[in-house]
Amino acid sequence: MLGRLFSLRQSFEEQTSQGDREYFDIGLPMSEPLSPAGTIAIVLERSFLHRNEVAFLWASVPDNGGVKYGFLPYVQKDHYKSIRLSYLQFSEILEQLDLLPERCVVDVLAKKKSERFCAAIRGLVIDTVVDGMLAQPMQAARRIEFCLDRKLTVLDSDIRYVFVPNTYKEILSRDAAKIEPSKVVYYNPKYSVMDCLEKYEVGCHWRI
Repeated sequence: MLGRLFSLRQSFEEQTSQGDREYFDIGLPMSEPLSPAGTIAIVLERSFLHRNEVAFLWASVPDNGGVKYGFLPYVQKDHYKSIRLSYLQFSEILEQLDLLPERCVVDVLAKKKSERFCAAIRGLVIDTVVDGMLAQPMQAARRIEFCLDRKLTVLDSDIRYVFVPNTYKEILSRDAAKIEPSKVVYYNPKYSVMDCLEKYEVGCHWRI
């Protein structure tokens, strides 16, 4: 799950959103059309979602903005709101993901095609969406995202890792930065954060 939640100088003991709403991915971030080089990625445990049910606005399969702005033309643009999922519907999809074999889970979290996952969620999302997940080449067709409003809170226990370009290392070394050191992973921004995420197998264990 990725989000713009807090500045690097703040403690992770308990923070709230600095914007009106925040958007999160289930699994690895999209690497197409551009790989997210130089990105700060915050990986959150599933407890974060459960604790913030009151802040939940909607979830979506596929990328909701992609539908809204016409990048996923197999779904009508004006249907972007109607395909959004409630907390209960979203929870059912995550439960179906829990039941899949590990290899299938890895594919889903990496936004790869998974016939088993698509079969499991058919009926929970409209057929047009499921068919697009199987037929479309772009990762956005298989993106699983959710949106929380500014009432969200994040605790230190919610955070698994923070992946940070090593060009920010001096900033995080200052006394004002109170991020728990064991949760900060530095990577060379010459490469994509995806390489670092995959190295730590963040997407290969369904805990978010």
